[in-house]
Amino acid sequence: FRIMGPLVSCIIPTYNRAHIVGRAIQSVLSQTYKNIEVIVVDDGSQDNTQEVVLSMKDERVRYIRLHRNFGAAFARNIGIANARGEFVAFLDSDDYFLPEKIEKQVELMLKDESIGVCYTEVYFEIDNGELVHKESPRIRGRIPGKVLYEKILLFPPFIFYNTFLVRKYLLHNCKFAENKKVFEEVDFLIELSKEANFDFIPLPLYVMNKKTNEQRNPRPNIQIRIKNYESVLSEYKFDILRLLGKDVISFRYNRLAWTAYKYGYKSLAAKLLFKSAFETKSLKDFLKGISVILGLYE
Repeated sequence: FRIMGPLVSCIIPTYNRAHIVGRAIQSVLSQTYKNIEVIVVDDGSQDNTQEVVLSMKDERVRYIRLHRNFGAAFARNIGIANARGEFVAFLDSDDYFLPEKIEKQVELMLKDESIGVCYTEVYFEIDNGELVHKESPRIRGRIPGKVLYEKILLFPPFIFYNTFLVRKYLLHNCKFAENKKVFEEVDFLIELSKEANFDFIPLPLYVMNKKTNEQRNPRPNIQIRIKNYESVLSEYKFDILRLLGKDVISFRYNRLAWTAYKYGYKSLAAKLLFKSAFETKSLKDFLKGISVILGLYE
């Protein structure tokens, strides 16, 4: 089984991570399940990433170099387009798999052909090297739209797409949003939830790097983060309103407004409250916006 099972394509997008991408690749090559190809999509790195990847003498490693930096979503989509496997897995280049991840997922999915996506729980690797367990909600079958929209706008999200093993045929219409630099997985998750039954392995088999000194990009400032989150709310507001109601939209905008206010972005806080008032017809949110302008917001 471990040798003769279906081919699994593992997609690793990377950008300027020569110092750590080897660990990610090796964690795939060291899986107890051996019928694997590793597709490393180099998103225009300017360091010696190419040298590191090509030095790994294993015929299962495929290297694709993009001529410039297009973004992680584009790189993942390139990986999907080039995947030869019956199953597709995802791995960020500063994270790694634990040895039995793919074997346990393939085994589960071969037992039940109705399962389109299998996910696992995760460990967060923090600055001192400790692994902190993050438990998923353990949802089986179809994920209802209400649950998806309720949970997908939580950060960290309720299910990590990085842990997915997906049947390749499901990915023809499911792509990462290439026009976004953040939250590019939202469309991917929504489309996949319409097509696939989900199941899970109740074990942390994926290690997510949360070491602050190894993040690919410094965290954007709070104002940019708020505006990015606001754009997600605006894009999906009709579905959220339909499935969850006005109170959820108001709550999200109020949380954003309070965060903006707390960090000194008072005009942004007022704008968010007025936007909430307009979209939810909430007099309370309108009055809160006025209170920010008058310096009375608490």
